[in-house]
Formats: sequence, C-alpha cells, structure tokens
Amino acid sequence: MKKSLVLGVVAVMSIAATLPSRAENAIITYKSLAPDTAFILARAALLQCRKDGYQVAVVVIDRFGHPLVMMRDRYAGLAAPDVATRKAWTAVNYTRNTSDLAQALKAGELSPALANIPNT
Repeated sequence: MKKSLVLGVVAVMSIAATLPSRAENAIITYKSLAPDTAFILARAALLQCRKDGYQVAVVVIDRFGHPLVMMRDRYAGLAAPDVATRKAWTAVNYTRNTSDLAQALKAGELSPALANIPNT
C-alpha cells in the first residue's frame, strides 16, 4: 500500500512539475470587437447603404460567428437579416471579403462545393 502511495505522489509531482511550461499553452488570449463599436460600425454601414439607395440588413458577428448587432432598414426584405448573418459568417470563416470569395469561386481558384456548406 505504501509503495503505491509513494508512486502516486511521485506521479502527481512529475505532472505538477510540467504544468508551468504547459500553462502558457493552456490559456488563449484574443481580441474581440466591443458591442458598442459593433453598433457604430453597423449603423455606419446601414446609413451608407441607405444613402446609396439600398435597403439592407447589417449584421456584425464576433470571431465565433455569434451576432453582436443586427440592424434592418424598414424596407429591407424579410430574408435580409438571415442573408446578412450568413454573409458575415462567410467573411469571418474564410477570412476574406465575400466579393473576393465570389471572384475566387468564379475563377475556379476555390471549389464550387463551398457554396453547399451551411451558412456560406
């Protein structure tokens, strides 16, 4: 019994000795857009689209795909919020403007199968 207890203590101490070096990899720090900033950006986009003659919905999402802000102009179509959310998700997921993604698809640089991925 004593031998197994000693072995257990040695094992725990061995693991504990490696924790400081692994601790750096255990915590990930990232920057995230503040909701107030997301609101300012969404409002600016909505106003610019309105000025350009478009009735749209604007969605700002975080890096994990969760909406921070959704604004829909009064005459935007019923599907506009859903389309805006999917467009924002696509931009974040593929880390590029959706217009660049569409051009790459048309040029054959990316597989057309991407269009079948949910939310894309």
